Amino acid sequence: LDTMLHAGVLSPADRETAATVAWATVHGLSQLLLGPLREIPASHREALIDGCLDLLSRGLIVRPPTNP
Repeated sequence: LDTMLHAGVLSPADRETAATVAWATVHGLSQLLLGPLREIPASHREALIDGCLDLLSRGLIVRPPTNP
């Protein structure tokens, strides 16, 4: 998150919320992988982790406002 902040792609106003969202996402995914999803194949596990982290990081990027 600090790297994103310094690169200008994460708003300083969103830093604290972004940390909480990142923690909640990683915690939730880890609990699923240790529980109900523990039997999924390793390749699916890796794809799920990669996809989750990719969506999380892209979701935190500052975007210019869109016109309604």
